[in-house]
Amino acid sequence: MSLKLLKQKWVLLFGLFVAASVWPTAQAQTASDLHLETGEEIFQATCAGCHAPDGKGQPQHVLGFEPPATFPDFTDCSGSSRESNTQWSAVIHQGGTARAFSTIMPSFGPKENPALTDEEIKKVIGYLRTFCTEDPKWPSGDFNVPRPMFTEKAFPEDELVTYNSVNLTGTKGYNNNLIIEKRLGAITNLEIRFRGNFLKQPSGAWFGDVGDTSFEFKRSLLVNNKKGTLLGWGNEITFATGNPNLGGNGVTRYEQFLTLTQLLPKRTYFLQQAGGEVSIFHRHQSPAEAYSRTMFGKTFLADKSMGRAFSISSELIAIRKFGPYQAWTLDYVPQAQITVSKRQHMRLGVGVNIPAVNIQSRSKQLVFYWLWDTFDGGFFEGWK
Repeated sequence: MSLKLLKQKWVLLFGLFVAASVWPTAQAQTASDLHLETGEEIFQATCAGCHAPDGKGQPQHVLGFEPPATFPDFTDCSGSSRESNTQWSAVIHQGGTARAFSTIMPSFGPKENPALTDEEIKKVIGYLRTFCTEDPKWPSGDFNVPRPMFTEKAFPEDELVTYNSVNLTGTKGYNNNLIIEKRLGAITNLEIRFRGNFLKQPSGAWFGDVGDTSFEFKRSLLVNNKKGTLLGWGNEITFATGNPNLGGNGVTRYEQFLTLTQLLPKRTYFLQQAGGEVSIFHRHQSPAEAYSRTMFGKTFLADKSMGRAFSISSELIAIRKFGPYQAWTLDYVPQAQITVSKRQHMRLGVGVNIPAVNIQSRSKQLVFYWLWDTFDGGFFEGWK
């Protein structure tokens, strides 16, 4: 073989080696490699292939596969506004499996060689928020903080809750509440609460009865998604459907209140509710009262903010009854909530209601609830 032919052979082999080395890198270009700066540029380059340039989702004949039932339309404010930035971030980082959605959604932020950096994912989420053109009328899903035991949230929601309390001291008793929350549009919420009361009699026997029934109308008055402030106003009427001897109030009552949710740094939050309640009929049988309920809490997320949520919080509840020989009460309620399902639409909360004044006449209570966010999926969906 001539020297010239040998040189040509080595040049060709070297060229093939370089091409083989560069090819995988060329196929794994990141948003930074493509010099994409804005959230819109990153979305159009990495997401629009499936989600369409307008955020409504590509049709099946373009996708080449049947889209999953949970395929999002980001222009639908009713759906997109309910999701928190944390939820979206987890799905973009780890793919659809992060929240038990379709495996078709790929992972863009794996631990090694991520296609998108944390900052680029934040830019994409910011751009996704612009598809809801009615924003900021719709409160962000970030306002849907863990449910307190007593303080009313300002966020309108779709939930089914079973709330329970058990007397730990004093008269043995158990109360059960079935709460149905239904969101109507951007800022309106309806709630129906059915109660059941069970008390242990001096004879040792237990008696139970249907308790009072409440209907509540709540509406957001002020929505500021950028500052994390949500102010709501509510009205509630409670009908005396329960037996007064078994925990019922005995009179129909009307309640009106204001409620504030303020988001704070590092996943902390503050809730405040203030209102009053009066009897509609037979006012002499049940005095009017004013109350203040305050809550402060913090949420922790597993797996570098991508996993299940665990929240701890405390409530302080003050009630002042008006009329002769009426006393005021003050309760302290430490509590915790954990997301049970992978999609985080099933949640368990538990706490203790501790009387701080007039403790001789009132019982310490164990309080707990099971919450199902019905909008995010069925009861048997989203577990794994």
